[in-house]
Amino acid sequence: MDDLSKCPVSLLKRGHAIENIERFDPPLVPLRNKIKAEKLLDIKKLLQQRFGENWKNNDQLQLYVKVIDHEEGLSDQCEDDEIVECECMEEEPGLSMI
Repeated sequence: MDDLSKCPVSLLKRGHAIENIERFDPPLVPLRNKIKAEKLLDIKKLLQQRFGENWKNNDQLQLYVKVIDHEEGLSDQCEDDEIVECECMEEEPGLSMI
């Protein structure tokens, strides 16, 4: 009987080659939870320390750039929204809570 530990075994499904996996670009899943501003600031500082001032130009870090830009756009949008109070929320002079 041959020693099976010396036989190479592929970890990929039948019909899939490693060359095709390298070109695989999975779709981005939309963010569901807002990332806190403090965490975004920490991430930006770490990326700047590790990859330098021009880390946004690094092709391998474009996922971080997209997420940070998206989150910063959401926070800007939230700051621009005004709280509108409808007439039903205004107190009427003759009514009181019992």
